[in-house]
Amino acid sequence: MQEAKKLLDEKKEGEAKKVWKDIFGKNFPAIDDNEAKAFSDLLSSGSLKYSTTAGLSASVGSAMAASKGFYGDIF
Repeated sequence: MQEAKKLLDEKKEGEAKKVWKDIFGKNFPAIDDNEAKAFSDLLSSGSLKYSTTAGLSASVGSAMAASKGFYGDIF
């Protein structure tokens, strides 16, 4: 755990996530940062789709409404 903290302090978040994944195994949900950015871009542009068989996709399923995120007050 100290190794993960050190990596975070060094701005090496991706490497820190790998350490946590090794510690927690399948219980640690990890998503590729590039995949997450791609989904975010698709959602922002209104191009993200979802289906029960394919999950999130750029090409298969029902279109999701475009969203730039939540802009309400969070306390």
